[in-house]
Order: sequence, then structure tokens, then C-alpha cells
Amino acid sequence: MVFLFIAVLVYGFFCVALFLRQDRYIYFPEKRVTITPAMFDIPFDDVRFTTDDGVRIAAWYVAGKNASTDAPSVLFCHGNAGNVGDRATCVQALHEMGLHVLIFDYRGYGDSDGTPSEAGTYADAEAAWQYLTATRGANPNNIILYGRSLGGGIASRLALKRVPRVLLLESTFTSIAAMGKRMFPLLPVQALVRYSYDTAGRLPHMVCPVYVAHSPEDKTVPFTMGRTLWDLAKQPKQFYTLSGPHNIGGLDADLEYRASFLEFLTKNPPQLTPVD
Repeated sequence: MVFLFIAVLVYGFFCVALFLRQDRYIYFPEKRVTITPAMFDIPFDDVRFTTDDGVRIAAWYVAGKNASTDAPSVLFCHGNAGNVGDRATCVQALHEMGLHVLIFDYRGYGDSDGTPSEAGTYADAEAAWQYLTATRGANPNNIILYGRSLGGGIASRLALKRVPRVLLLESTFTSIAAMGKRMFPLLPVQALVRYSYDTAGRLPHMVCPVYVAHSPEDKTVPFTMGRTLWDLAKQPKQFYTLSGPHNIGGLDADLEYRASFLEFLTKNPPQLTPVD
């Protein structure tokens, strides 16, 4: 009985710890930005805008290489660790693809104020959309929402509200609950999670074209999750098989991936009717 009591006590401790501290398994912000597009000789604007709840968000705006003012714009929602500086090479790739880019740091990341939360990241992305359309004059019908890993959960939520030209999901998980079950298979994760980022639940309701990219070698977010997201998406859609682990590869390293995505864009031009 003593051993059973201890086992129940330990199990309960882990349940309580997961419930109270789960944000530490989700957000890994880094405040210091050490790399910028200037290091690749790419001009950029270091900008700030404010969310509806009053949080100041830091972002970069990079014009596409040799791109016209009406070229597609990418709103880049990055992953859960680091800050915009860790995505500078991807910004460089998008720039070289002739796409305008706005990449922002969630609250608590980089030079952005505040503390990250699920509702907060959604508000940050909404403010980024408003900045891109109102201040930069981007056509709402010609915006690509690019979500990488955790960013896919943020981009997919915004895509339901704003209807972009294309939603690009790269190395994205299906939901926090699904990831939690994978990390803590012996705990009642479904009853404990306070976060959602339910991309899988949103995709059946998505009306924009969806492009999904994922690697079979991804040990952080399983390849099967990427396939599930693609299965749930409506046509038009496309799947691209990446190579390498979760944090290696992508648009910055795979020229075939770039060509494939640009071809998908060509096949899915902007809607003629305004959607914003």
C-alpha cells in the first residue's frame, strides 16, 4: 500500500506540474537578436506596431528582390524558439524568390514586449496582418500566410479569419493535445492541456489553397502529423516532402521546395473579389 500511495502521489505531482507549467514546454523565447538581413546585404525596415491589447510588437519588413509593388507578400509566423534572427536565412530565401516579407516576433520574443500566450500570439499575428495591409498597402488577396512549426497553429487561425491567397504549413503539428500525448503518453493530457493551437481542427473549414511541407526525418513533429494536415485540407492543396530533422532544411536550403511552392502560387492566383 505504501508503494501504491507513493506511486499515486508521484503521478499526481506530474499531472499538476504539467497543468501549471505547460507554457514552459511550448514557448522558448530568446530576447537577443544577433542576426539581421543586413548581414546578407539585404535592405530591411525594423518596424514596430501595437496589438489591440496594447502590446508593442517588433518586426522586419523586407521587399522582394526585383519585385514589383504588387508582388505577393508573405506574413511569416515562426516557430516556438529563438526569435526573428534565427529565421534570417529563410527571410533571405523569400526575398530571393521575389516575395515581400513581414516577419514578426511574438510577444516576449526578441524586441517585442509582453509575455507569450496562445491568445497573445493570435493577437500578434492579427496586428501583423493589419500592419501589412494598412501600412504597407499589401493586397489582402495576395498575402501568403507562412506558418512554421508552432507558427502553423497561429497562421491557420488567422487564415480562417482573413482568407489569404495561400496557407503554407511547414513542419507543423496537428494540435498541442496531440503533441502532449506524444511527449507524456502516461498522463491524461487531454484533461490537462490549457493550450490548443488546433490546426487539424481548422483545416476542414479552410477555404484558401493549402501547401504542406514536412520531413519523414522530423523527430520533433512526426511526419504523420504533416500528412494528417494535408489529408484534412480541401483542394486545391499540395504536399512537399522535406529532408532532414525538424530544424534543418526548408526554403532556405531546398531549391526544389522553392520552385514547387512558386509553381503552386502560379496555379493559385489571387482571388478577384476582395476578402478583407
